[in-house]
Amino acid sequence: MEPVKVIAAVDIGTSQISVAIESFKEGPASRKTVADFVTSNSEGVRRGIIVNEDAVTNELQKQLSLLERKNNAHIVKVFAGINGINVHSQTYNAQKNILNNVTLADVKSLEGCCDQAPIDSDEIILHKINQSYTCDNQSYVDNPVGAQCSNLQCQYTLLVANRNEVSAIDRCIRKAGYDTPVIVSSLYASTRILSKPERDRGVALVNFGAATTGVAVFVRGYLRQLSVLPFGSSTITSDLVRGCNITVNQAETVKIKYGHAKMDCVDNSKRYDLRQGNGANSIVSQKRLDFIIQARMEEILDHVEAEINNAINFDYITSGIVAIGRGSNLTDLQELVKQRMNKQFKPLETGGNEMPQCLRGLIEYGLQKKRAEQGPQQPDLFSNVQTGTVEEKTEDVKEKTPAANPKSKKGGIWGKVSNALSGLFDERDQDTKLD
Repeated sequence: MEPVKVIAAVDIGTSQISVAIESFKEGPASRKTVADFVTSNSEGVRRGIIVNEDAVTNELQKQLSLLERKNNAHIVKVFAGINGINVHSQTYNAQKNILNNVTLADVKSLEGCCDQAPIDSDEIILHKINQSYTCDNQSYVDNPVGAQCSNLQCQYTLLVANRNEVSAIDRCIRKAGYDTPVIVSSLYASTRILSKPERDRGVALVNFGAATTGVAVFVRGYLRQLSVLPFGSSTITSDLVRGCNITVNQAETVKIKYGHAKMDCVDNSKRYDLRQGNGANSIVSQKRLDFIIQARMEEILDHVEAEINNAINFDYITSGIVAIGRGSNLTDLQELVKQRMNKQFKPLETGGNEMPQCLRGLIEYGLQKKRAEQGPQQPDLFSNVQTGTVEEKTEDVKEKTPAANPKSKKGGIWGKVSNALSGLFDERDQDTKLD
């Protein structure tokens, strides 16, 4: 039987490499739907950046060929996410003089002006995401096509990545036997899981990864900022190794099995005997375990809040925090976020046999692109250029406030242990990987 044509999504993380495939309809004769994924421990990746291409290539080749054989599938396109700490957003204002009414060609030409944006020589633009347009003096225009004006302007959010890191992902996939991969921001692709009402009301998607924490901020339906912070849940594991005098594997186990993001949620008198035959390792108390976890998680949340404030006044994130990534499943994290940020917290990562949300977002991104190739062009759900009449946004949005200093909060538990666990954001923290 002829193999089913599918697209593949590749998510290369610090702790895991995940691959998924899914079929797309080629017409009425499409025989069946294929959807499958596989995940394995990551080797050769640090802070989302490939440092050993051979190790990554071998794992990708193994995973992709396994999915093809298992499902009698043929991968026609690979969409690969980039997660590194050098992925970030910046804004660029473009403008163009118009002779008559605005056409779709004018809008495309305006987008092309983004290629002139001042970025570093070692960077590349992955995505050009339009905000609202301005037609002469009319602001907050969602769809300028058909509007009569002499000057068209638009502010774009550009997602920029390191050129060498993008090339490394491209080489690994090609060496694994799959040509012309499309490299996208993994976090940006993951924003497909957000609902339109959430994006309209204001929401922050936070990916609690192993060695990085990604933050994407939407306000009034627009992506205002995307950034990747250089620490994640493995930093907590490193803290437990040093603070409890235990091994990495023990620290990871007690964090997942017994740890809480907020103290006093369980009986603090509990103790866990982690001693081995040589008696070198210690007995860990629930109180000390949760004390260390909450300390680091509070600091991570402070940095997340600072990134949100870089984009918009924090009060405009009315839909709260939507969380993905394995670190979002930390017990009682929802209570800590509510106490620390006074925001709704909705973790979406369920674990088990379900596809990770980052992988799901990459699949949705790829399917959207393939469908656009096959039929009449349909507007990207995340592009604000739509067919129809010109609409004007009248809702006022408060200008963004200066970034909050993530260390300025007083009374947090981190201040009590900063001396004892100082320097834990240095390079050594990122050597710890989740099992």
